[in-house]
Amino acid sequence: MNLFSGFTLNRRIQNAKVQQKVQAYALDQYEIQLQSDIHRAFNTYETNRNLLEIEKKNYEVAKESSDIALERFRLGISSYLEFRDAQVNLLTAENRLITSIYNIKEMEIELMRLSGKIFFQNSYEELNLPTED
Repeated sequence: MNLFSGFTLNRRIQNAKVQQKVQAYALDQYEIQLQSDIHRAFNTYETNRNLLEIEKKNYEVAKESSDIALERFRLGISSYLEFRDAQVNLLTAENRLITSIYNIKEMEIELMRLSGKIFFQNSYEELNLPTED
């Protein structure tokens, strides 16, 4: 039995205290990072919701413009190029509307993931898709 261990026990206690502080700081850092991610995702979500309202109005205007261009083309007042431009503008507006809806859903999923409502058991799990037979 050792009577004097060369302060090994004291060093171990001090190391354990230092490690405890380091782990506490790491935990605080993760909590701050999580809060930051949640705030960022929520702000992006709100921005995308506002953008969706704008894109809906833009789509309605493009649809009306396309209808007017079609009627003008039928009457012979405008050229094919003007009609085609109105169609392209409508498709562009529709694409931006769909992208806006997609971005909102993406942010909803991210917010659910960050809040813990979505939990992936194993992210490397093999995906089994049905095969065509």
